[in-house]
Amino acid sequence: MHDTPFLQFLSSQKPGYRGRRRYYLRVFAQWCEAADKDPLTGMDGADLIRYRGDLLNTRHDAHVREVMRTLLEFYDWAVAARLVLANPARQVERDLLATPTLDEEEQRAVLKAAADDPLALAIVVLLLRAGLRLGEMCELNLPDVDLDSASPRLVVRRGKTGSRVVPLGGTMRDTLQAYLTQRPRADHHGFFLLGSPPHRLRAGDVHLLVSRIGARAGLKRLTAHLLRLACLINSNPERQRPPVKGGTRNGD
Repeated sequence: MHDTPFLQFLSSQKPGYRGRRRYYLRVFAQWCEAADKDPLTGMDGADLIRYRGDLLNTRHDAHVREVMRTLLEFYDWAVAARLVLANPARQVERDLLATPTLDEEEQRAVLKAAADDPLALAIVVLLLRAGLRLGEMCELNLPDVDLDSASPRLVVRRGKTGSRVVPLGGTMRDTLQAYLTQRPRADHHGFFLLGSPPHRLRAGDVHLLVSRIGARAGLKRLTAHLLRLACLINSNPERQRPPVKGGTRNGD
């Protein structure tokens, strides 16, 4: 395998980024070997789209995006180093632009699937209606969520672009209030979202819960990112991605 180009690429990265990227590239090299593909001269966009699909069978969407971002940067470096003529990972970007979001029927199916679990429904609403990122949602503290004022709102204090205030409509407020009545009592936990027994919800907890909701809704590979993306498109239809034949429902 082409260990030297991988190592040369890693040496060009900041030290804090090398550990995970070394792991991603090692796994990719193993996949190439199993597929009898040369990662430099024998790789095209279709191969990388297939690799991404294999990853999605066992990995969460956020992990797969980070892996593909690493490969995108590796092949950009390889183009600049004249090791390859073009970056095959650019085809993956074009493929992702054609990835469908959740349509209205699918959104209703997700809400219905989560309806009997106050925590699950609160998570879906924060992603699908409030448009929070996964990390922002997990970082919410109780004082950040104001449901009693005339203008209910929540405050994201450590968002990707800084702090911001998110208005909460009547339905969102009612959903979050219903969750709070069932929230485990734990004075030493100030986080808004708690699992049972009381513990702070981490990204992995949310991924598992959203996956279960997706299974109940008849949707395959439902993710927190897909729910948030639907919120962004709902608020700005011009961002709508083109549909892809096959949709997102199981069996389609």
